[in-house]
Parts: sequence; structure tokens; C-alpha cells
Amino acid sequence: MTAEFPDIALQQLEKCARCGKCRSVCPVFDVVKDEAFVARGRILLADALRKNQISASNEIAAIMAACLMCRRCSGICPSGVEFTEVLKAARSQIAKEVGLPAGASFFFRHVLPYRRRFNSVIRIAALGQRLAPARRKGNLRHLPLLFKGGKWLPPLAKISALEAYSKPARVENARLRVGIFVGCLINYVYPDFIDATIQLLRRAQIQTIIPEQQLCCGTPAVALGDVEAARMLARRNQEHFREAGCDYVITLCASCGTMLKREYPQLLDSSENPFGVPMLDLSEFLVRHVKLDYGRLQDSVTYHDPCHLRWGQGVIAEPRKLLSDVCHFQETPGEMYCCALGGAFSLTFPDFSEAIAQKKLQSLDALSVREVVSACPGCILQLNDLFARSGSDKKAVHLIQILARSIKTLT
Repeated sequence: MTAEFPDIALQQLEKCARCGKCRSVCPVFDVVKDEAFVARGRILLADALRKNQISASNEIAAIMAACLMCRRCSGICPSGVEFTEVLKAARSQIAKEVGLPAGASFFFRHVLPYRRRFNSVIRIAALGQRLAPARRKGNLRHLPLLFKGGKWLPPLAKISALEAYSKPARVENARLRVGIFVGCLINYVYPDFIDATIQLLRRAQIQTIIPEQQLCCGTPAVALGDVEAARMLARRNQEHFREAGCDYVITLCASCGTMLKREYPQLLDSSENPFGVPMLDLSEFLVRHVKLDYGRLQDSVTYHDPCHLRWGQGVIAEPRKLLSDVCHFQETPGEMYCCALGGAFSLTFPDFSEAIAQKKLQSLDALSVREVVSACPGCILQLNDLFARSGSDKKAVHLIQILARSIKTLT
């Protein structure tokens, strides 16, 4: 008897020609040098798991978990295999047979879908963060607990983005109504990104809409194989944004964007756009639909491609265009290197993550720039931790921060 894999996963299994081209771009394989830890090897294991030729052991679970889900393999695959579909099916089957990590199912089903409960958990975490013994470097705190070797993290915000900005001031004669999907990391760690976005779009006569009850996009649930929990979150977010009456929905998080664009149609069994309007990354929206005069900055910056933006959504040129318009932009040698955050990957596989991240750090060290711009809060979190631990004076910032700074030069 075979396990039930979704049709889309079976199609990808059949497409794989076993050529091994994925080995040339996989960040994990580059470090581990083990065939089991690359798309081709995992596809063979997933197929064996489906056919009950192997059992869903902890060893197989670890192999499937040790993937950044960066989608680089799909970008280079001559057969067009969307490996992430196979991986999701395998992780889902493992979750059914072995179970989710302790507490994950409860958190996904009884905390994430309820904004007040999630807020309460974050407030407790913020208190623990403030009370924990830690060294400081700027606004970063070195927290040794739960992290191998410690991690430099920014403080959790005292007021979340949804609490602070869910009712933006009315824009007179607004030409567009744009919904902002905030995402968890921006909501609780980087709420100033939302403030900067509201102010920038206001200059373009655009009314921002931020549904206060929007939830996590569901990426963590999908990553751990809890498809039903992710589907519940997707349905609720769909309801909140459809009720808001937006012309577009944008996000400042690459991972949220990939989830909304690529995963929601599957989760909601819809061939149509789940929100009923185009969903775009901030950079896409600004390049396509906003004409603003930006001030010219003297800063020299480089750009770090979030995997979920470059390979997940194909958004490459837009951030670079915006940066080139407002400051001196330099490409990073080896700009293809991953920051190696990968959601929980950096916590679950710290040695792999560190080895991958060092390559990114070395490529950035070759530049004299002080700021590394990205379009993903997760990448920014990871890069600033790397800079703090290495003693670098570089700083990772979001694209919207550079654009907001540029606008201020005009006032």
C-alpha cells in the first residue's frame, strides 16, 4: 500500500531525470557532500517513503528537515522539477507517521490562528528577552539560551505593527487602495518597516489598508508538514483581505510573498488569485505602479537576494532598479550565496547554517559598503547576527528603509 501524495507532488517525482544538476546549486549539499541531502537524493527517498519501501524514521525526518527550501534546485533543473512540492508531501507524510515536534501542532492550531493569544505569547517572550542576561551591541542583544553559541537578536517591539498601524490616516482622493500583508517578523520585530511604507505610499496618493485580524501566512506550518493548520490560516487571511476591498495586496517579506503567491492557491484549491486582487512584493509594486521623485543618497550599498524572492517569485531586477535610482549600488561578488536562516533551519542545523553563512559573509567582506540591503526581514535578522558575531561594522537594512531615507532628503 502506498502513501497518498498530492497529484502535483507525483508529477514532480516523475519529471526528475536524476541528472544531478541540483548538486551544483544546493547550499546544503555544498557543505555536507552527501547525496541524501540534495534534491535528487531526497526525491528518491520520498518515492521510497511513498511506496512504503522505507519507514518514516527520525533519520529520514532529519534529512527532509535539513533543506532550506530555497528553490535554487528548481531554478536550474532542466526538467523543470518543482522539488518543494515533493518535499512538502514527504514532510506531511512524516508528520502523519512520526508526529510534529513537541508543541508544534498545538501552537499552529491553537495559538497562530488567534491574534490575541499570539500577542500574549510574544509579550511573555519579550519579557523573557529583557530579563535574560545578555551582552549588547547597538540594539542587538546576545542571547545564549536555546541557540548554539548564542545569537545576536533585535528586541521584540513594545507595540506590534498591527497594533500601531492598523488604522492608517485617510488619504484624500486616493488613486489606489493597497492592502499590506504584514507577516510575523515585521509585526513583532520590525514594525517601523510598515510605518515607512505607509508614509511612502501616502506621497503617491495611495491609501494603505492593514486588516487588523490578519494572521501568520502559514509558512512554518507548511515547512513542518502541518498542511491543515496552514490551510486554516490561509482561509482566514483570505477572508480578512477580501473583506478589506483592496486593489492590490503587497508584502515586505519574501517568505510571506512566496506563500501567498504559490502556496495559497493550492491550499485553498483555487486556480484564481486567493485574495481576488494581484499580490506583489513591495519592490514589484513600486516599480510597476508608483511614480515618485526620490532624493539621491551618497550611500554605497549592496543587495542580498532573499531566496524566496529571487527563486520563489522571480523578483530580481526590481529591488536593484530602486536602489540604483537612489544611491550608489554595488553587486556583491557571489551574490547567489544564501544567508542560511531558512526559518528554523539555523536553529535545528546550526553547524550547516554556520558553514553556509560564512560563504555569504566572505563575499560581503570583499565590499567596502556599510549597508547590505535586502527585501526579507528574516535575511536581515540573520545577516545582522552574522555581522555582530564576526565583528563586522556592516548592517543589514530593508529596502523600504533606504527609500524612506531618500524621500526625507526632499523635505
